[in-house]
Amino acid sequence: MASRESPIQMSRQPTTDTLPDKKNNVIEGIIVLSHNLQNLAQEDFCYLTTIGRVSGRPHTIEIWFALHEQTLYMLSGGRDKSDWVKNALHTPTVQLKINNTTFSGTARLITDAKEDTLARKIVFEKYVPRSSDDLVDWSRTSLPIAVDIAG
Repeated sequence: MASRESPIQMSRQPTTDTLPDKKNNVIEGIIVLSHNLQNLAQEDFCYLTTIGRVSGRPHTIEIWFALHEQTLYMLSGGRDKSDWVKNALHTPTVQLKINNTTFSGTARLITDAKEDTLARKIVFEKYVPRSSDDLVDWSRTSLPIAVDIAG
């Protein structure tokens, strides 16, 4: 399998509630809910909105994810060459939307070996039964990114 994002990733147009506050370079209009995230764990995908590192405008993608406690994990097949990764690492405040629930969070590169293993394992195990693609290489070579969910 060629290097890629989650096999279902695609661009989406941001809604007006995700417009950035240019003064503080954060996303406004975010609903932060404190409830059991595990109710959303089995959803097929989430929408990740980052702020463009050059444009300062919101960019939204649809991407596969897995949740563990208050952290959402994603794998970038394009590794650190992916725009969403570059944007998230430049401006770590991001927005996540799962189903009809929107959260704010802080994106970060995973550097801890145990957390790296956890991220790869839970994303892989979630999507293997759902995909006809061979996800072994994708799960081994992708760059794991975490978003710590506020709340």
